[in-house]
Amino acid sequence: MLPTQETIRNAYGVMRRSHGMRARDVAQALQITEGQLIAAHLQSADETAQGEESTQASVMTAVRLDGLWLPLLQSLESLGTAMALTRNHACVHETIGIYKNISSRHGIGIVQGDLIELRAFYRSWHVGFAVTEPNWSKQNGDVTHQHSLQFFDEAGVAIHKVYLLAESNLPRYHQIVREFRHSIQNFEDFSQPIDRLAPVCCATEHVDVVAFHRAWRALEDTHEFFGLLTRFSISRIAALRLAQAEFVQSLNLDQIEVLLQRVSEQKIPVMVFVANRGMLQIYSGRVNRVVVQEKWINILDERFNLHLLQDSVRTLWLVKKPTQYGYVTSIEAFDQQGELVITFFGERELDSPELQSWRDLTESLAVEAESCIH
Repeated sequence: MLPTQETIRNAYGVMRRSHGMRARDVAQALQITEGQLIAAHLQSADETAQGEESTQASVMTAVRLDGLWLPLLQSLESLGTAMALTRNHACVHETIGIYKNISSRHGIGIVQGDLIELRAFYRSWHVGFAVTEPNWSKQNGDVTHQHSLQFFDEAGVAIHKVYLLAESNLPRYHQIVREFRHSIQNFEDFSQPIDRLAPVCCATEHVDVVAFHRAWRALEDTHEFFGLLTRFSISRIAALRLAQAEFVQSLNLDQIEVLLQRVSEQKIPVMVFVANRGMLQIYSGRVNRVVVQEKWINILDERFNLHLLQDSVRTLWLVKKPTQYGYVTSIEAFDQQGELVITFFGERELDSPELQSWRDLTESLAVEAESCIH
């Protein structure tokens, strides 16, 4: 039985103020999804003034937004600098920049800003909220407010979040909330979370292996890889296990940290892909500060942060895909269910070979992994 709205609100207030817990952690403690937690803080007409925050400084407030996803994303450029956050169950990807060059192609939203690059898969977008959360100062107990736009799937699992920063245009944020405010300010239409089943992802018995190997070798662009998986009705992890050794090699799990330390030391620009059902977020550039804290591997740079839960990664692969310009090499990490957690590429211009420095680095990882086996 789900907790009541009043129970959720009270629990959030206590856990936020006493322990500094994030909404996602409070939701887990209450055994609900984060979307359900946010929805419990939707306000009636007499509780809010056209989308602006409540005068009760200690209370989260939320406003349900219309599902006009493309116009809403296109409005974000006017916020100026903001933080884009996309996560899955094992990895958090945060970039600071401006939402620019926003378009849609085949039902997929495309954002190509200065640092913020996204692919939004709208079929999984179910509801959006404007959220205001309180933050208490440990020094004097003063309360400030964190403003964000947050989007969730049908189960209430977060797809993407836009956080305002000190330099963001706050008056414009309030205008956006008023403009996209939904006419109905209640929401209960969440389903059960989708199960993640490992056995299904590994099936290969139905695959014509010879034809599969031939099709992989015939690839001419990395974007054709998804079509390859579709054509042979095979998951990504199963495809790697079935691929020829020329194109795929298993790496040691501790080589993720080695990879990040070396791209930092050697100043090799990379591309870091993190995705969930509804969003792919990409960072392109150099990595500077790599910090390992307990179970987390972190990149803590000025405009890019990454937090990867090491225990979630159960297999790590070096993958080569043929293109017209030679191989394109990626390092891909998967969890126990065979789901892709994070992918690394060398930064590469469209229609050009990959960086030799990136290729040399990945080859060195392959040699080191092979030497450990023998």
